[in-house]
Formats: sequence, structure tokens, C-alpha cells
Amino acid sequence: MDEQELLVARFRELADRAYIRGYVTHTDFLSLSEQNVFLDLLHKENILPEKGIFHGAYFRFLGGHQESDRNILFFSPEPLQDEGWLTLEEENIACLCLTPKSIKYADSLTHRDYLGALMHLGYDRRNFGDILTDSTTGYVFLLRRVVEDVLENLVKVKHTPIEGEAIPPRSCPFVFRFEDRKIYLAHNRIDAVIKEAFDLSRRDSQEKISKEEVFVDGRLIKDNAFRLKKDMRVSVRGKGKFIYVGDEKKTKKDRIVTSIRVYR
Repeated sequence: MDEQELLVARFRELADRAYIRGYVTHTDFLSLSEQNVFLDLLHKENILPEKGIFHGAYFRFLGGHQESDRNILFFSPEPLQDEGWLTLEEENIACLCLTPKSIKYADSLTHRDYLGALMHLGYDRRNFGDILTDSTTGYVFLLRRVVEDVLENLVKVKHTPIEGEAIPPRSCPFVFRFEDRKIYLAHNRIDAVIKEAFDLSRRDSQEKISKEEVFVDGRLIKDNAFRLKKDMRVSVRGKGKFIYVGDEKKTKKDRIVTSIRVYR
């Protein structure tokens, strides 16, 4: 049994356990590729994702903030309002605010630096969700069950001594920054938009798609000719994310003027 088959078996097991035994179950944090395995499973079983029911259990992806890429898949034996799902999120996910002890002598720390420090300590990537950074602080979303251990052991990132504080996930003060851009296209095929968004060659943008590194609203995209629609969120592994705001007008040369918002 390969990894994908094991993951499918795990989804079925958790849903059945929630439905039959009557209590909430959940995965650890899932990558976009792993989440897509579940979405493909729904498609194969003719289940509409918006119904939010799988094998009798109600489900939702939650990652600690509205823009999360890495999420936990929760299964509930009963339907929940938004407040109920948010309660589950806060019971299982925390946000660590990690700040240098001395700003003056701190390194410029990136997502890779924080992740590398955690992996160096021997933690499993499945314990951690998104890692967000601004100029001074790192915000790590993680399972509540490992919070105390991480706070005790994560004392340095790169060469910078740090201190941490756990807060409720929705209290995270991180604010996403965007660069609003206008691009000119012959058509709104996804390969063409990715090319312009990240200053790639057409070949490189198509290679990203063929290597299964492109996701739109969490779904894996395998077709270069996929057409983007207004407000779709595109994630390209190793490059970043953007929101396809939509087409504005056509030029005299019949090219499309399109707006995108690139995450910075």
C-alpha cells in the first residue's frame, strides 16, 4: 500500500470513527497535496465538497487562519455552526509568536530558517501548519499538544536567540501584504498567468504544472489550459501565492488587462 492509499484509508477510518462512535476526530496538519487526495476521494465517490459530509461525518479543513495552506481535516459526528468549528480549531491549534531576544543583533529570519530550526530539533512536519514571518517576528501554527515542548526546546533560530509565546490562532497579529499588479495576456490560461506573476518562461510555468506544484483554491491543477476565474487563489510551490482578481478590459491589440494580488 503506497502513501496515498494509506492516507485514503486514514480519512475513511477517521470519518467512520466520528460517525459510528460519536466523537470528533482529526488528522495532523496536511500539505496541499495531501488535502487534494481527500478532495479527489470526494470526487471519486460523487460527493460535493460544499456539502461537507463524508461517510456520515461532517468535515472541515482548518489551519489557524483564513489564508492557511497547511490544514487539519476535522470530522464531527454532528453538524456544527462556524462558531463550533472555530472552537475545535482553538482547542487543537495554537500560534507561537517567536521574537528575537535582541532585535539589534538578530538575523533576518525567513520561513526556511524557522522550519529548519524545528526540523533540526527532531519534530515531525505534521505537527506544524503555516509559518509566517514579518521583519521581526515569526508566527508558527502548530498542534496544541506540542506547544509546551516546542517552547522549552526552541531557543534559537539560525544564530538568533528567541523567546516565544502561545496565543489563540485567530489572535495572530500577522497581516498579509500584497503587491497589486496589472498584467497583459492573450488569454487567462493558468500557465500564462503564472508566467507573468513570477516572471518565468512559459516552459518553466508549464513545468511547475507538470510537476504537480500548482494549486487553485486547494485543488491540484494538471492542465496548462485551466482558465482562472475571479478571486481564485493560486499557490505555486517554491514561488508563492497570488489572487486572480479578474479581467478588466481588452487593449486595442485584443490583449486582456488582468489584475492580480501577489502575496509578499
